[in-house]
Amino acid sequence: MNEHVMRCYYLSTKLESQTVGYRSYMWRLFVQKYPDLADKVTEQRVADQKRVILTTKNITHVRLEQLKAEVATEIKTDSDRTFNQEDLRPESPKNDTPMHKLSADMGISSISDSCITPVETAKS
Repeated sequence: MNEHVMRCYYLSTKLESQTVGYRSYMWRLFVQKYPDLADKVTEQRVADQKRVILTTKNITHVRLEQLKAEVATEIKTDSDRTFNQEDLRPESPKNDTPMHKLSADMGISSISDSCITPVETAKS
């Protein structure tokens, strides 16, 4: 369980590079593995346990480095799976589609020009 606490800490802080506001995410990671403890263990308790582990050296420095390496691999794998926002953008329409050709023949510069109708404003 102590190793899992440290794994959650490394994941939630992105290997200690973002140490502000990590506790709630660390707690959520912890209770994913131990859901029966969700109503018994608080964010503060999980953070305190991390501090105790480091202070008392319950886990050796070598094992902590191994855990960091495992988490680094996990973070790298997760980032490889995510898409870049540019990958999600639709392609720009090509101007040689049948609709564009029809619009050009009708003298419309864009499809939206043909959809706009003038609106008369009420005179006071």
